[in-house]
Amino acid sequence: MPLEGYEEIVTHFKAPTLVLAGPGAGKTHLLADRVKRLLSSGVDKDNITVLTFGKDANRHMIEELINPKGKFNIPSDSLPHISTMHSLGLNIVEEKPRLVNLKKTDLQVQNEEEVKRLLFRDAALILRDILRLKVLMPQSVSHVVTAAILPVWNAVKYAPNIEK
Repeated sequence: MPLEGYEEIVTHFKAPTLVLAGPGAGKTHLLADRVKRLLSSGVDKDNITVLTFGKDANRHMIEELINPKGKFNIPSDSLPHISTMHSLGLNIVEEKPRLVNLKKTDLQVQNEEEVKRLLFRDAALILRDILRLKVLMPQSVSHVVTAAILPVWNAVKYAPNIEK
């Protein structure tokens, strides 16, 4: 059942709450207020997790909560777990890989250049397969696909060992 209204959201302690709203709608303030009220009501900080989508929202949430001149002024050592969805997922995978059915336990986050190389390699493989299938496609579809994949052509330089 969707919650409506600010007070209902910040005082609803029976279940986790998902707040979806566009930029500038006040999500950070609302969630910071909810965290403050949860902590004030006696909920242990270790039983609260705040998830944000990106690093900027994550940093903004922490700043909002600890700002000594702000409304919430929570000491940093009293903050609950606050992270991005991605970093929480990575922590789960690193700490309990078997829990998510991973067979490897020595996973590592790749640096940006390696990720770019892998993405371009995969794009080149897809491009190669599309070009092989192009002869089987109707002419009208062929032109659309060709237009869509031309920007990917640079991917080939990142994957020189791929058969064209």
